Amino acid sequence: MDTLVFLKGRVAPGLNGGAAPPPPGVIPNFKNPPDAGRIATIAVFAVCYPLSTALFATRIYSKIVIIRQLVLEDGRHCPTALFLSSAYAMLIYRPVTCVLAWVLMTAFTATSIQLIRHGMGYHTWDVAPDEYAEMLKVWVYITSILYEPAAYFTKVTLLLLLARVFAVNTKVSKGIHYFNVALLIAYIPLLAVKIALCQPIPGFWRQDVEGKCLDLREILIIDVAFAIATDTLIFTIPIPLIWQLRTPWTKKIKFVLLLGAGGAATAFTVYRLVLLNNGRDVAANFAMLDLLTMLELTIGLVCSCLPAVNILIDRIRKPPRPRPANRPRTGRFTRRENGKRIPFTWNWIEVTLPDEQPQSGRSERQLNSTEDGGLSTHNATTVES
Repeated sequence: MDTLVFLKGRVAPGLNGGAAPPPPGVIPNFKNPPDAGRIATIAVFAVCYPLSTALFATRIYSKIVIIRQLVLEDGRHCPTALFLSSAYAMLIYRPVTCVLAWVLMTAFTATSIQLIRHGMGYHTWDVAPDEYAEMLKVWVYITSILYEPAAYFTKVTLLLLLARVFAVNTKVSKGIHYFNVALLIAYIPLLAVKIALCQPIPGFWRQDVEGKCLDLREILIIDVAFAIATDTLIFTIPIPLIWQLRTPWTKKIKFVLLLGAGGAATAFTVYRLVLLNNGRDVAANFAMLDLLTMLELTIGLVCSCLPAVNILIDRIRKPPRPRPANRPRTGRFTRRENGKRIPFTWNWIEVTLPDEQPQSGRSERQLNSTEDGGLSTHNATTVES
């Protein structure tokens, strides 16, 4: 999370013992300080983290149970061959980025809870200097660092979903993967600068440590401006490309709505930039910055998990056929039809019958497009002769 702190002298007791001098006519209140965003921050985290976790669990369930069923039911490939193929590698890689995004969000939430314990959400002059120093000591520093990889993996998860949707357009798909690499190259120096903000590093939170610190405000403004630019690209550029696809209008509208929801993350990032330019009440403003960052991460993760929800809903509406009792739990069989032997597979999860094989004029890719929850364009653009 981007921090708004005063470098050197930031833990300077005010006239009445607070971490900062109060405005004229204001008396610090350490016993019952007035709320300055604390309740709102707690409420946002109480809603966003469980929501993100629930959708993340839905995505993982769909990948492990439902998507894996489709892989195992393909009679022409064994799991080992699929594992070695590039398509199966992508199937694994995308969930990994989503898992990392969720793990980093969990760590971000944990550090934010510690920030709240030490005074975040109160006015700075209502926070005791020792509590304020503890807030800066590790939790602000760690939270600031955690934001970079959390934002990166959240964006990459969304971009990989876009790459899957536009897989039929090789130029767009390759461009998205190149953009992922560019994001990585850009985020590494930003993360390195935040880690080595002060030399020595304890100079970030200790007054008694003399050292040199970079201009934090300039770093944060660059960081937020970069986030605004990348969010704008991710959520706006795909919109005109969607209308060029030969896919049903319902899918186009569904995808535009998903991108529109993601565009709200850009609005939150813009407001963070406003706070960085105008805010001086560190403890109170940091609560709002923390809140906005959590909303940004939540929106990105939720948007990347929504297709998995669609997969689960489709599976509930169309449950798998029950396994006949007179068949073994696993096995590969053939059946004669029109003078030809048609292969089909039995497994303990679901039965793949010959009438469920791709129909004439339809590509086998159509049956595998459910991985994207109905957003994939394969079923509208790839047709076998």
